[in-house]
Amino acid sequence: MPTPAALVTELCEDAGISDASGSDDRVKAMKCLNRAASEITSHFRTIKGSGTLTAGSTSYTLASSVTRAVGLDALLVAGRSTPLPRSSYIRVRALQNAGNTGDPTVYAFEDGTVYTDSAGSSALTALCYLSWSDVNESSAESAISGIPVDWHRRLLLPLATAILLEGWEGEEERAAVKRRVAAEAWAQFGFEQARKGGLDLAQYAIADFSTPTPLSGR
Repeated sequence: MPTPAALVTELCEDAGISDASGSDDRVKAMKCLNRAASEITSHFRTIKGSGTLTAGSTSYTLASSVTRAVGLDALLVAGRSTPLPRSSYIRVRALQNAGNTGDPTVYAFEDGTVYTDSAGSSALTALCYLSWSDVNESSAESAISGIPVDWHRRLLLPLATAILLEGWEGEEERAAVKRRVAAEAWAQFGFEQARKGGLDLAQYAIADFSTPTPLSGR
């Protein structure tokens, strides 16, 4: 598994810029690597975490229970084997207003807050996806979370290189080539995530991972 520093060296060499320690080029390359990793992990929700929400409330701020949580994959009630169904904010607040009692039977998630139809007495477990945490030159190999090692050179590097080259005038052709390579790997990575299954993929269709016009966003 390559370290972030090793990946940045490869990125600099591939882009044809200085890989000297502390150089402006290398610093920019590291920023592009982090940006690419953030785009991948936020889109596919691959960095996971969980936390306990103390019983007795009908609203919880997710970030206070799970560090770097940006979204919710599922909500579990202690003692139950199936996750709570998710519903709309309006419906859940209406059920709260109706005075629902006992353990929650449904939840809503809006703007970082979890709402349940009742407070209940059983603890809740929030299964979340997390934001990317930037790496630097001294970061360990394991710091590249959410992207399997076999995708570092297949997806992360070409995407980071495309982002880097797109920032320079006159590099449009090279950037387009790297963007096409990254787009193909992006679609393949999406199919792999879909094959794994899981609650967090239920809202996706396979077509969501295809890239029919990879250059349309440039």
